[in-house]
Amino acid sequence: MNTVRGLIRLGACLLVLMVGAPLVMGAALIPLRPRGAKLGNWIVVIGARLILRALAIRLVAKNQERLKQHRGFIFPNHHSALDVVILAAIHPIRFLSKAEIRPLPFIGWIAVAIETVFVQREDKQSRLEARNVLLDTPRYPPIALFPEGAIIPNGPLLSPFRYGAFAIAQQTQTPYIPGVFRYEQRELVHWGDESLLATLWRIASRPAGSLTVELLFLHPIHPRPDDDPELLALEAHGAILAVLQRDTVKQVVMEEGV
Repeated sequence: MNTVRGLIRLGACLLVLMVGAPLVMGAALIPLRPRGAKLGNWIVVIGARLILRALAIRLVAKNQERLKQHRGFIFPNHHSALDVVILAAIHPIRFLSKAEIRPLPFIGWIAVAIETVFVQREDKQSRLEARNVLLDTPRYPPIALFPEGAIIPNGPLLSPFRYGAFAIAQQTQTPYIPGVFRYEQRELVHWGDESLLATLWRIASRPAGSLTVELLFLHPIHPRPDDDPELLALEAHGAILAVLQRDTVKQVVMEEGV
């Protein structure tokens, strides 16, 4: 039964991608910007919501108005292949993505159409080019960068942050919002040492019932010219880790009263 359920769910997701990719690519050629975002970006929002519905994923996005009103960067933790879909389901957004995504059918086409910035992290020149793009690109729709850089198989709850994005925010005094993904079944959705398809199959073929993911947007940070990017990264890492550990450390670090 789980196999049939998985085939139906993945089939529905593939259908969304097959129909949505040409629509997003075509819309990218139309010079319309409803509420400040390209028409293709709004189509992506609809498609992402359909994919979450097809996978029976329940999204609880607290403080999402912070994202909708934001002009700048989003710095969330990175745990699952679903992270991008979940962010895209809330509001038009752009991404910094690894270059391997670009040639992929459907996914790569959509990424190009919504002005994703691609980087080959092992290539110094590619990192420099991506940095220059980020320095000059408009701040709306917001740009999501994952400071962990990648999902590390069997890694810690939150991997060390790369502070390059914080240096760009500090240099340009661009505000950013730390974001926190909290998955109900963390190990189920983790993209570990396996292919993307294997991860998606595990998620799609799970037993019936919805899977809840909570996404919290913390308070926006407005960096100043004299801020230290390494310290900014450390502060964001600490804030996100504290939220991820909230249920286990709450009694240790917080008490009721004044």
